[in-house]
Amino acid sequence: MEKRIAVVVSVMVATLSGCAASAPPVEGNAADEEDVDTAAAAMTVIDNCATGSTANAIGSILGVGSTDSYTRPWQYIENICPSLDPANHRTTTVVDFNVSSANAWRYRFAARGAFWTATNPFDCEKLTAAARLQRKDKVTGAWEQVPYGYIEEKGHWVWEFGAPNAGHCDVPNVGFNRVNSESYTSPETYVYRVRAWAKQYDGTSFASMTITGENFGY
Repeated sequence: MEKRIAVVVSVMVATLSGCAASAPPVEGNAADEEDVDTAAAAMTVIDNCATGSTANAIGSILGVGSTDSYTRPWQYIENICPSLDPANHRTTTVVDFNVSSANAWRYRFAARGAFWTATNPFDCEKLTAAARLQRKDKVTGAWEQVPYGYIEEKGHWVWEFGAPNAGHCDVPNVGFNRVNSESYTSPETYVYRVRAWAKQYDGTSFASMTITGENFGY
């Protein structure tokens, strides 16, 4: 606990100039779990403490093989943002991804939490992650949820065969595969939005959240 408080204090000092400052190192290794190739684009961080319908960051995955990713550390979700705006802070992380408006390509969007290590089934099954995928209407600009565009998962404990009382926790990782098309003829949108959150096994602490988008082409 003392270590976590020290980290929060150091991060808050580093962000006195504004919440949109560069994010501190994320707890755990969630940021390393996504393979980012040489085609990775530069994610634009709007505001780590964005409120309302404003995205925390905007990515671009226009070209085939391109990947973009944003990590929002738990320090912002639990401490920094609530202290800056107690009434309006948002625990959900929101990332917009600009996609090709000329090609009906296939995309993958993933949301991963940096979870505490769960060493037993009871804690593992309390880990929770949820994500929602939306598209921007090409005419009205309104956000619409895509069909089957909400996923919520719990951790799953896997017993190791032949090893009594031994096992490991498969943490919840949610994602969507989406073909950007209207009946496979023309793109349905030019921007997708991913909204996601993740909670630790104590039921109250939020995990750092990494949201990634990738363009697979046809």
